[in-house]
Amino acid sequence: KQGINAFCPEKGIPLVEQLKARMNNKQPARIFDTTGHPEGLADCFEIAGNGSWVLTIGKGPRTYRMSERIDMGQLVLKQIVFMTSWVFTLPECYEMIDFMLENKLSFTKLVTGRFEFKDAQQAFEKAASPDNGGKTVFIKK
Repeated sequence: KQGINAFCPEKGIPLVEQLKARMNNKQPARIFDTTGHPEGLADCFEIAGNGSWVLTIGKGPRTYRMSERIDMGQLVLKQIVFMTSWVFTLPECYEMIDFMLENKLSFTKLVTGRFEFKDAQQAFEKAASPDNGGKTVFIKK
């Protein structure tokens, strides 16, 4: 099974080298970017190994500028799989909640699991399940 490595990088040491030191000289196969920042995404592409998947969660259907550090040719040569998603603004969330309440729609099927960070492996397995139609979220207690 795949594990999850999360850490706070040290300044002054290249991120790729820090990851390799923690991962037996390997690069990550899956990288999740939640910064919503072009330079954070550029860091993800930099640390990605050949055939890695990079997933980013942005901030809505608005213009998103890519960092000048991102070289699309390198991403193609490394065979990077890049997936994106976006999140709603607070007013958009209120509108959706009002819509669901007005139409008597059920909230219970939207969130299919809540997990603490220590249970991340279980959360990712549930999220990857073909019968999971909702969202799996992490919570900090």
